[in-house]
Amino acid sequence: MAWAITNAMADYQDLYREQLRRTPDGGVEALGPDGWYRAHAHTETIEVAGGEPEPVEVVETDRGPLIIGEVPDARDAPDALDLPGGPDASDARGDVPLISLRYPPRVTGDLGFDVLPALLRARTVADLDTALDGWVEPVNVVLAADTTGATLHRVAGHVPVRPYENRLRVVPAHDPAYAWREGAEPTPRTEVDAATGTAVMANERGLAAPLGIEFAPPHRAARIRELLGAPPGAGAREVTGPPWSAADMAVVHTDTRLASSRQLLSLLAWAPDLGPAAERLRDRLLRWDRHMDADSTDATLYSRLRADVVHRLAGHPALRPVTGEADPWRSAVYPPLFRPWLAAVPRIGYALETLLTVGLLPYEERLALVAASAEAVAAAQTGDGPAPWGEVHRVAPWQALPDVTPEEVWPGLAGDHDCVLSTSSVPGVTDLFARGPAARYVWDLARREDSLWVVPFGASGVPGSAHHRDQTDLWASGRLAPVTTDWNLLHRTEETTSMTTTTVPALRPAVYEQKVEGFGVVRLVPVDPAADEELLHGWVTQERARFWGMADHTAEQVREIYEFVDSLPTHHAYLALRDGVPAALFQTYEPDADPVGECYDVQPGDFGIHLLIAPAEGEGTVKGYTDSLLTAFIGYVFSDPAHLRVVVEPDARNEKALARMVRVGFELGPEIRKPEKTARLAFLTREALGLA
Repeated sequence: MAWAITNAMADYQDLYREQLRRTPDGGVEALGPDGWYRAHAHTETIEVAGGEPEPVEVVETDRGPLIIGEVPDARDAPDALDLPGGPDASDARGDVPLISLRYPPRVTGDLGFDVLPALLRARTVADLDTALDGWVEPVNVVLAADTTGATLHRVAGHVPVRPYENRLRVVPAHDPAYAWREGAEPTPRTEVDAATGTAVMANERGLAAPLGIEFAPPHRAARIRELLGAPPGAGAREVTGPPWSAADMAVVHTDTRLASSRQLLSLLAWAPDLGPAAERLRDRLLRWDRHMDADSTDATLYSRLRADVVHRLAGHPALRPVTGEADPWRSAVYPPLFRPWLAAVPRIGYALETLLTVGLLPYEERLALVAASAEAVAAAQTGDGPAPWGEVHRVAPWQALPDVTPEEVWPGLAGDHDCVLSTSSVPGVTDLFARGPAARYVWDLARREDSLWVVPFGASGVPGSAHHRDQTDLWASGRLAPVTTDWNLLHRTEETTSMTTTTVPALRPAVYEQKVEGFGVVRLVPVDPAADEELLHGWVTQERARFWGMADHTAEQVREIYEFVDSLPTHHAYLALRDGVPAALFQTYEPDADPVGECYDVQPGDFGIHLLIAPAEGEGTVKGYTDSLLTAFIGYVFSDPAHLRVVVEPDARNEKALARMVRVGFELGPEIRKPEKTARLAFLTREALGLA
């Protein structure tokens, strides 16, 4: 049995305009259908990378958590808080409305995770169908088939029963007319089309139409149906028709026809009074095959025309209620998190086809607007013309901790928002895209071994892993990889073993791990001299590491030093990782087995350490960065009861390091002369930390 899902575009989350007020004891009251009542409120502390922790008040009414706005202080115009208000009302400061979110898991306490074991055990479509009755969110459309020939096309998930008005706008919280009712909306289901043997969703209005408001345009779904039904010999771009092979499906996945271009090009065809350059542009685009191929310069030219039209619409007086400052629901009143979804230009860009079709503007004005854009784009053309679409339509993935820049890795791609290859740029804003097919797969029930799949990057999310980027080329070129399910054909490669246990520091077993409040999780992992050669060489040869004594070393010499350290049972070198990212080099040694032991009277329980802080983005911006690392290092040393005193020997000229040691509790000792430097001893005992 095989199944696949896509988002049903159902509407199952509601926004309520709340009226809240402070009580004398600092609590919060909310206005509900039965009057004022005590709302739940507490404070949480959010750890912020590169900054101080932030306290955040969490308020939850009978509808749900407050997601926009802050409860005003009782001293801020308290009379204004008692006034009933509609969806345009704001808090006492008059700028931000107070909005709460109501959604099924928070109301029912059911995440739907209980169905996962049943989904994994399903052997027939009937098994799957029964299990999906308990699915909650996201609300999905499911396609399934099994080896008996049974098929399924249904919606799965919890959509609450409530007034239709709730789907359209923010509704007042105190009005009982907008409350949720018991139960859930029935989930539509249908059989696969018996005539064609196909079922298609592609997020369009269709099977899930009774459950939602905003769906994807029908172009992708219509194009998929067209391709699957194409007769033999329909052309090189097309699937050759039934019977299809799994490999044929790659042609469907990567189709680039942009049907939503029709309306703009139709207006361009009838645009009046164009100059010679604009006439040439029109002739060129009307001959274009409307495929957003990576090597197509016509696709780039169309994108430029589309962007200009979007901006002209954004400046049109007819859209001033959406874009103008007089609009009380303009995006500027909302927190920055929500603005990408509310900003006028992107919304106009995605709605362009509709805005050019319906009667918002008279037909003559639409013609004139497109004509003006054609003139502007034609006038801006250079002698070489536009670049191929793939050069400007590049992947710009969202990355919390980018390990590489997009230009170094990501190729330009074909496709666009309304293509089956839905690589969605933002018309009027950028040709770059951060959204695309998250996975492509083909399940072949007759020949399981012929099943295929691919994901955009790789199967591992760990930077440096062999499988972190190993599917990028396949995904970008539209190819698919075999799905291997025969255990006799699966094996662990040497590359995978090496990558997992050695090359990637974040995947190495830690000798110690500690969470430092306000800083992150610090893990100590053994240095691998070969794998870490370039990393360590980059650290120890910087000017800031001059006291480390390796400024003139080659990478090979650095590796040899740490191979020697690794061979000693009394000396050890570790990488310190802050939230998985290398942050410092930490070395330990037993003083009586080290030259330093000849320079002072070694005491039982002495344990020596060396510390090199790596150049880091957080250092200098995160308060107490180095002290936080030292906290973890000292915690590691004293986690062994046999270690009674930490010994350090920084260069006597390194005043910054000496001051840091004193700050964390070390007691300075005498200067000592070593062959490579004059050092200053410093000691930290268990007693000094209250650990005795």
